[in-house]
Amino acid sequence: MARLKRSIGRFPVHAATGVVLLALIALAVPLRLSSTREVSAVQLERTQRLLNDATRRFVEDFDREITRAVIYFAISHSDSETRVQRQLVKRLEHWRENSPHPQLVTGLSWQRGKRLEPRALMSLDSTTGVLLPV
Repeated sequence: MARLKRSIGRFPVHAATGVVLLALIALAVPLRLSSTREVSAVQLERTQRLLNDATRRFVEDFDREITRAVIYFAISHSDSETRVQRQLVKRLEHWRENSPHPQLVTGLSWQRGKRLEPRALMSLDSTTGVLLPV
């Protein structure tokens, strides 16, 4: 019985300790959520910056490769059709062997004629090296 009286006498101390702990937890939770939000915002900003950088690099690389292909496959207007065929075949083979992105050019087409005249579009058959009408 004496034990019970001592336990009951200590109950207010235990209750007060519990209340203090609950109050501390109640204060800590919003602080924790706030810091989690700040970390999430920083992480989101970092991810957006990385995505923007990757997108910019992709656009620059793509633009560089397209420009390289346009310049590489430019053919003189004054060349004969057979010479154009040989040049295109040779350039396409060289492109496929040496380009860092050979799959960028899968076929070639060529159009001969004056600016305002209707012109036939020719497509290069890369296996035979012949320009065929499209």
